[in-house]
Amino acid sequence: MNHSTTIIHAPYGEGSPYISTLAERTPQNPVGGDMVTLGFLTAPGSPDTAVTLHWMRNARRQTPIGGRAQWRCASFDQWVFELGVVEAGDAVSYWLEIEAGGAQVESEHYQFVARRLRRLCGLTGICRQEESVTVTLLDEEGKPGPLLSLATPAGHPTMIRFTVEYKQPDGSPSVAADTALVTTGSGLQLELGEADGLLRLQWPEHALDLPLHIRWQEEGDGTLAAVELSGALQKDETLVGFGERFDAVNQRGRALDTIVYEQYKNQGNRSYLPMPFFFSNCGYGCLVEGTSYVHYDLGRTMPDRWRCLAQAGGSQRVSVDWFGGKPLHIVRAFTALTGRPDAPPPDWVFGPWMSSNEWNTQQRVEQEVATTFDLAIPATVLVLEAWSDETTFYIWNGARYTAKSGTDSFRLEDFAFPADGPWPDPQGMVDRLHAADLRLVLWQIPALKANEEAHAQHDADVAYAVRHSYVMRKSDGSFYRNPAFWFHNALIPDFTQPEAAEWWLEQRAYLLEQLGVDGFKTDGGEHLQGHDVCAADGRCGSELANAFPNLYVGAYHRFAQRLRTGDAITFSRAGYTG
Repeated sequence: MNHSTTIIHAPYGEGSPYISTLAERTPQNPVGGDMVTLGFLTAPGSPDTAVTLHWMRNARRQTPIGGRAQWRCASFDQWVFELGVVEAGDAVSYWLEIEAGGAQVESEHYQFVARRLRRLCGLTGICRQEESVTVTLLDEEGKPGPLLSLATPAGHPTMIRFTVEYKQPDGSPSVAADTALVTTGSGLQLELGEADGLLRLQWPEHALDLPLHIRWQEEGDGTLAAVELSGALQKDETLVGFGERFDAVNQRGRALDTIVYEQYKNQGNRSYLPMPFFFSNCGYGCLVEGTSYVHYDLGRTMPDRWRCLAQAGGSQRVSVDWFGGKPLHIVRAFTALTGRPDAPPPDWVFGPWMSSNEWNTQQRVEQEVATTFDLAIPATVLVLEAWSDETTFYIWNGARYTAKSGTDSFRLEDFAFPADGPWPDPQGMVDRLHAADLRLVLWQIPALKANEEAHAQHDADVAYAVRHSYVMRKSDGSFYRNPAFWFHNALIPDFTQPEAAEWWLEQRAYLLEQLGVDGFKTDGGEHLQGHDVCAADGRCGSELANAFPNLYVGAYHRFAQRLRTGDAITFSRAGYTG
């Protein structure tokens, strides 16, 4: 049997959470009861080409499915096959076979195991401690599932942490299963309705009364894949939060998710800075811990119900923090948990800022600054975007220098600035800006650009980063390259590695230490897509994509604060909770 790369099937598509491809599996992670559809692309063939999908369910061969091309063009033929409905736990393998002119071509073999969806219908094995309670969840068949732990973390008396995970319970059950429990310290009441399987959290002291339906998904090996929570929406209930949103303040009636994503213009409810946190005017707030993907349906499918589906991620658990009380109290409790500024920014941050992407020479910048002051327009910060060579992002455009191997970082004296270049005297420019009480912030991007033309320094940086594995990888060990349109095919530095972050930032040290630059516009941060992008610390997929902006910005922030003794800033468009 001949194998060929002319057959293309990407079960998870190209990694975009919003853009489907012609050669992916739908759904990408089937759950029992789902109809599964498979897309393939092949090289253009003749009308008599025979294309057949072969598949096995639970190691038993199924009836092959003959195909008809859904789409033909000069570049490819597209084929779509419907496997039908899969049952929970089904282990499915499949491959495509093409026969033309007496020759056969077979694709790679692909597999999945359909997830199992289970619903809470009972409780057992209850352990009560001073400030917490742990119970084992029972599904509709009376089979034990994961543990549900409820606790009031130390230092956060106005919240409940609700954790679902598979683990050994701490100690022996101390209470037989019943329908109402009260923890001894916090006053939390937990009640399960036997008739409707409704779990009710009541905390009278903090005005929390929350009826919930709970379901969970298990992978084929029995590990926790996701947890689904749902509840009723009151007639006039509003839901506010979810991070930076461009479509509405009240998100009721919408479906949205938490994935850091660069949507160029017309963002809708796609966001550079999502947060899995919201609060209701009915007296409760909700935060899903961690950075794994969370999807919300806030009365869009069913106008009187909200739904939250949280992926378990690498931690194999889902933790949800519930807050009770008025909105002000909820926000205070949320920020106390996730972090508040440890110090206010420098005073100069609070004046008017000036910036333009077209200010790409020293002459233009100084001309604009002079005009600003001639017109008595106040300004305290100048942001330069088009200052660098657009490849290294740390060398001034037009500077002359001898390329380094990547081991040593540059100092100011390593550069010569031609008088007829775009930036003939960066040091003098910075000094004059500071003399006029104007601070300078420079644009940055976390990417090793894929250049079409040779660039000695950038090529050396790429080789050094690859040699030391300072960039993101795929789950198969190959280097990850950005699939999105902005900085397409770029390598992405791995800020989970202290050595990688230090190497990256030291290249920029001369800007802060010698030139006196006052901070960075830490742009970008949305370059990670797909389930198989992985960092050195073990995080992969959406869990890593949502964590990356904070890793990147945090590294720059600490670096700038250290070199400028606290008198520096970073500002960014991408981020996540914390």
